[in-house]
Amino acid sequence: MRDRVVEAAATAEALPSLWASARPFLVVELVQVSLLSAPVLVLGMVAQAAAVSAFSIASRLTMLINTILISVAMISAPAFAAHHRRHEYVDLRRVERQNRLLAMAISLPVLGAMVTFVHPLLALMASDAPGTAEVLFVLAVGQVVNILLPTQDMMLAMTGHGTLLRRLNLQQLATCALLCAALIPPLGMMGAAIVATLVLVQGRVSFALAVRRVIPQLAGAR
Repeated sequence: MRDRVVEAAATAEALPSLWASARPFLVVELVQVSLLSAPVLVLGMVAQAAAVSAFSIASRLTMLINTILISVAMISAPAFAAHHRRHEYVDLRRVERQNRLLAMAISLPVLGAMVTFVHPLLALMASDAPGTAEVLFVLAVGQVVNILLPTQDMMLAMTGHGTLLRRLNLQQLATCALLCAALIPPLGMMGAAIVATLVLVQGRVSFALAVRRVIPQLAGAR
């Protein structure tokens, strides 16, 4: 019993301070807010109010998928941290797989309904302007990738790789700034949709590759 107490105390002492662990996530949260807002803000500088409104509504509709995926990731966050801390990579892989299946089971039907009934849905919100449905279709492509790779950023956050997550988020922000300047002025709300989709796909793929790089045992766990 005493050995277990000593071992638990040693483990607790080895943990970094809360401030050291949380500091990178301040930047992550600010970047995420910026990524969601930048296409709308830049579009507002170059397009009519009707186009900005239509894009905003289409964007908010697809962000429903983000809300679902964040909820799924938050539920599993403690398990990610605990299994990684104890080097239980088989269990970590199992939880990750369960998260992906749950995300797909909940989100794909919602996204499918959104795309199938896009015109009635937009008409219900008085936003079925020409081109709005196509914008939603483009945004939906990014959400498909989001659903297939739903918890990779949370995996990085909960396994002590917050600094890496911050760097990847800053890369997303740089890409977003360049694409906003290049695509939104000539293409309007379709350009904003392309920017949002490309930046989202960049993030999901880069997070997944980073997880496989920093936790190679995860790829080999069965």
